[in-house]
Amino acid sequence: MQIPGVEVGLDAGPAIIIFTESDCLSCRDAVSVIRGPAGAGISVADVEYGERPQLHKRFRIETVPTTVVVDAAGSVVAGWIGRIDLSELTLALARVVQSDPD
Repeated sequence: MQIPGVEVGLDAGPAIIIFTESDCLSCRDAVSVIRGPAGAGISVADVEYGERPQLHKRFRIETVPTTVVVDAAGSVVAGWIGRIDLSELTLALARVVQSDPD
């Protein structure tokens, strides 16, 4: 699956993209984890359903929170529905940062 960061308002490059809804408590928790030290040093987009439903539909997001890590080409290298596995997140971030040519 491809979800290029530029399509959700980020610069080109590796990114973490979180698909959320405003009234979702689990979504707030996921955003807090990613915007905290877990996602430090990488671009993050919070794609809220009420603001951008077309992106949820385009990327076939049916459950929130859905969090994905994408490489510079927009290929999804890891993803979670609901709770984020921090050890898997760390491995995915290391993988995309090492593969980034910048």
